[in-house]
Amino acid sequence: MKKVAIVGYEGGVSCAYFVGVILALVEKFNLTHPYLVIGSSGSTGTLAYYVAGQYESIRNIWENLIPSKKFVSIWRLNKIMDIDYLIDDIFKKQDVLDINKIKSSSIKFLISTTNIETGQLEYFGNQDDVDIFEVLRASNAAPFIYNRSVKINNNRYVDGALGASLHANIEKAKKEGAEVVIAVDNSNKSFIVDIILRVYSLFRNKSFRQRLKSYYKEMRYQNNDENVLIIKPSIKLSISIVDNNRDDIIKTIQIGYNDVLNKTTLIQKLLSN
Repeated sequence: MKKVAIVGYEGGVSCAYFVGVILALVEKFNLTHPYLVIGSSGSTGTLAYYVAGQYESIRNIWENLIPSKKFVSIWRLNKIMDIDYLIDDIFKKQDVLDINKIKSSSIKFLISTTNIETGQLEYFGNQDDVDIFEVLRASNAAPFIYNRSVKINNNRYVDGALGASLHANIEKAKKEGAEVVIAVDNSNKSFIVDIILRVYSLFRNKSFRQRLKSYYKEMRYQNNDENVLIIKPSIKLSISIVDNNRDDIIKTIQIGYNDVLNKTTLIQKLLSN
């Protein structure tokens, strides 16, 4: 079988679309053991459970646990999205992520983070001597809506999507030896989010501000590689990055699932030997 990579990206709760894509790849294509998976920000938790083989947990978390004001509350201005609740309660207690399975998996799992001092992209993997929970926390540490940085190995990190554009993750997959890449772009940017990021960067150092400029530039990436399939929503998603209404999440998951089914012939051709 070809060396397949699955690449995820950002989007907050909009990553419900990514959930639908992953579940369809598992259930309809039996794609359970790719060569490599790479995630940034909101896609990383789903990929962690995917690598651990906990597919039922993925749906349970998104449909039953994430729709809670304990996780998202637009009135909690100091922490609109409580990533600590996601990691410490949902992942560690309510539907426990099996870290041992992730560490022992034959799937190479890379998680992007952004060094808040240097502005540089750094990947941590399941084969590294690192606390996976803390890496997931760091990659999900979106400016303003979480409002924290996370310490790993004496450095501090924030949202992995700022350092790793979808293009960067795809190129990383190629460098790691992937022959085929299935990437999911469910980023759901808004004018307000852009303003927040730009204001946030004013309080960071020059290196971080330069990283943000590169982030916007890299968003204009156009794919011309026939071995790279980028799956995007076929219709405009009604969900936002902080909308954790259960009905909206379930609807978005189904859109992602259906979009994969509608690409069956293309995916089969891509995965064929």
